[in-house]
Amino acid sequence: MMAEELKEIFNYIQGGREKLKSAMDKIANIENKNTRRIRSELMKSMFDLRDALEELYDIAPEIKPSDFDPKKEEEILFRQSKARKLELSGEKQEAAKIYKELLQDPKASFLKESFEAGLYRCSN
Repeated sequence: MMAEELKEIFNYIQGGREKLKSAMDKIANIENKNTRRIRSELMKSMFDLRDALEELYDIAPEIKPSDFDPKKEEEILFRQSKARKLELSGEKQEAAKIYKELLQDPKASFLKESFEAGLYRCSN
């Protein structure tokens, strides 16, 4: 019974992460002074959910995906944040370079739509 409940919790957390990614993509297209702060808070929430998954994997290692690498995920989120800061400061070519690199990284597919949106914004 506990294994089923933990798997359900895992699915809820993964669903929350997907919703956060969608929100981050949508807010990136809104011109407002508060959107940077909102994105920052959403990014913190992504880190918190990742930490929750790590705790869940300690309890139930059998639900841990074989390719889960929290350090790599943190690096990807950091690079995405760096690209967004460059983009917002007008350094679109440098931001586009990072977005392109992230799109080529198979471990970064969980944020693919966000990278594509960033690359699109930098090309205009």
